[in-house]
Amino acid sequence: MKEAIFGPQHWKATWFCVAFIIFGQFTGVNAIMWYSNSIIALMYEQGGGITPRLGTVLIGLAGFFGALMAIFPARYFGRKTLVCAGHCAMGIFLILVGYFAYKLYNNAALAFIMLFLVTYQMTDGSITYMYVAEVVSDGALGFCFLTLKGTALIISLTTEYIMNSALHPYGAFWLYGGLATCGAVFLFTFMRETRGLSDLQKKSLYQ
Repeated sequence: MKEAIFGPQHWKATWFCVAFIIFGQFTGVNAIMWYSNSIIALMYEQGGGITPRLGTVLIGLAGFFGALMAIFPARYFGRKTLVCAGHCAMGIFLILVGYFAYKLYNNAALAFIMLFLVTYQMTDGSITYMYVAEVVSDGALGFCFLTLKGTALIISLTTEYIMNSALHPYGAFWLYGGLATCGAVFLFTFMRETRGLSDLQKKSLYQ
């Protein structure tokens, strides 16, 4: 099993996918989904705007709409094109969320949170699972998704602390926006396209 996951013919694909998953999670998507009510409540207390209940409903709808629409770009664009463009867009949206939260333009901040979630679901949210299954060995697949759950746990344990720290919520969004942008650079540099390849070619892509 160890050879199947970390052998010389597989380790590059495995470790690339681990990094891919980590960069995807460090866009803060789970932080926004899990703490949406608290984030919107804090913004509402500071500057009014949409109520926390309505904001949470809209965020849920944005995630659902993005997941529903994800099938269309995946049919017409390559995996690398989608995730690189997605990370660039998410970085911009998160920085704008932080800016509008800082200025207390809470409705505008919520609008860009929704755009971020739609973009995530249409790019990383759908492509990550497909891409990892395409390029890694069967044994490594479980290890990659263990990374996904572990990173999500770290996000859940640190988000509230970050939001309540000297960074404030707007600083947290700037942090996640910067990490999303770093993810775009990493993926553009190291990710290899699988579109149009056979199953065997996909498994051999990083060898």
